Amino acid sequence: MLSRYDKKIIRITLSDGSTISGKAEVLPSGYALDTFGIGKECIRIGDMYIFADDIAKIEILGDEKKRIDHRNKPQHQSQKVRDCPKIP
Repeated sequence: MLSRYDKKIIRITLSDGSTISGKAEVLPSGYALDTFGIGKECIRIGDMYIFADDIAKIEILGDEKKRIDHRNKPQHQSQKVRDCPKIP
């Protein structure tokens, strides 16, 4: 079951050894059946669709919420903010 990878930043290793990384969107087998005529669960990363049968390994690199929160934090938390001079 691929649902635990939905909205996560992952790296997929395919059965041929190649890798694909990015934000995952897990799509149910019904979507793949309607779209591709293949009744298997799949993961979409960007414009690529990877079917469960083609996946050898999945690694979670992070999730979208953690990545966004990390970008909003100051890089140097120990750095003091300079006082602005008062306007007369």
